[in-house]
Amino acid sequence: YLRDDGTKDLLFVATGTGIAPLRSMLHAQLARGTASSVTLFWGLRSQRDLYYQKELDTLASTYPNFRYTTALSRPEPGWTGTTGRVTTLVHDRITTVGNLAVYLCGNGAMIKDVTESLRAKGLCPIYREKWYDGPEEGNGV
Repeated sequence: YLRDDGTKDLLFVATGTGIAPLRSMLHAQLARGTASSVTLFWGLRSQRDLYYQKELDTLASTYPNFRYTTALSRPEPGWTGTTGRVTTLVHDRITTVGNLAVYLCGNGAMIKDVTESLRAKGLCPIYREKWYDGPEEGNGV
């Protein structure tokens, strides 16, 4: 759920269908009318996985404090957007975490990697929701 993080900037990072809970949080935060920046990094595999792009474009044009990047890890020929993984976006584009609150939803590997990357930059609240993506070592499954 979306917490009240005061005036902190918000970073939402999703992979695949992990966008679902973050999408509602984005709408709620933007409706608050806050001046804090709101950023979404969303990782998908290929163009066939794209959805919500028109909605995100509309939000970005309506709210000047919102920006988003959709990255494809396995783009097909002709893709002109961002390629790679959201973990790389976080590593390369987030330089400071002093006034940041982060929401992560997606596969366990992404959550682990993004959490480690952010912690290396300093302390900030990180809220995570991992979906099941197979047995993990040592969990008895």
